[in-house]
Amino acid sequence: MKNGVNIFILVITIILVSSQVNSVVRENKIKKYFYIEKINKNQCIQNWINKSYNIKEKNIQKRALSCEISAAADILSFFEWKKITEDLLLNKLDKSEYRKLPITEKNWKKWWNPEEGFVWYINKLPNWEKARQRKMTGYWVLEKPIENIFKNYWYKTQIINEFDYNKNFNKKDHLELILQEFKNWNMIQLWWDICTDPKYYSNKEHICFYNWKLSWNQDRKISWEYKDKNWNIVKYNGLNWEHAFYLLGFKWTVKNPTDLIVWDTATWEHTYPVKEWFRKWWKMQYRSIIIYKK
Repeated sequence: MKNGVNIFILVITIILVSSQVNSVVRENKIKKYFYIEKINKNQCIQNWINKSYNIKEKNIQKRALSCEISAAADILSFFEWKKITEDLLLNKLDKSEYRKLPITEKNWKKWWNPEEGFVWYINKLPNWEKARQRKMTGYWVLEKPIENIFKNYWYKTQIINEFDYNKNFNKKDHLELILQEFKNWNMIQLWWDICTDPKYYSNKEHICFYNWKLSWNQDRKISWEYKDKNWNIVKYNGLNWEHAFYLLGFKWTVKNPTDLIVWDTATWEHTYPVKEWFRKWWKMQYRSIIIYKK
């Protein structure tokens, strides 16, 4: 009888120990599962960031050459939680000899400085002809005047372009920096070539024809002179089909992105591989503005 009791106790003990072991194993499996799920979730966030659904105002520009203020209006609408219009920003935009046509002297064009304000007509000429960069009846505007608009709304900003590059900072560092800031829910407005390599065309893409052939890989420079604040003559080399847009997202990681997602104020949303991104960005000296959330 005593042996039977001992055997019973031993069996119960084995069952309890086995149960505890199974419980620990099961608990470890559960912990491991949730840990892996957490890693996968973080990787998913890291590998695909797209703010399209968060940005309610993604508009197409109203005027021939108003991409910069159209992009700025969308960014401000996102930050301010209310609609900021292109018309409102046009009134705030610095202008450089606005609504005057260029002067030709000795076969050389004298125009104005897009670093100081919008140059020439933004939509239509007095004869209602559409303003065009190629015909030098309108050009658009570069970073500083657009930065002043964001500052007018009390946002902190940072301008970066290839002129800031040195041996410790280059285009890849620049891209990594703006992607990290974007990941931190700041916004990025950029300048680039509206023309795209046909290999990367997407929906509603702008197809650039010039002299009856595709011109995405052509130089397309337009040049003129202007006087700076000290009345020195400066030669400016501009790009025909210069364009502005803003960042919506990227694929993979901050350090090693594979594709970048943008809102193009002329042709909607597009995704470009990094190689094409750099080509388009290079055409406008890798210009960008970081706009920091308040």
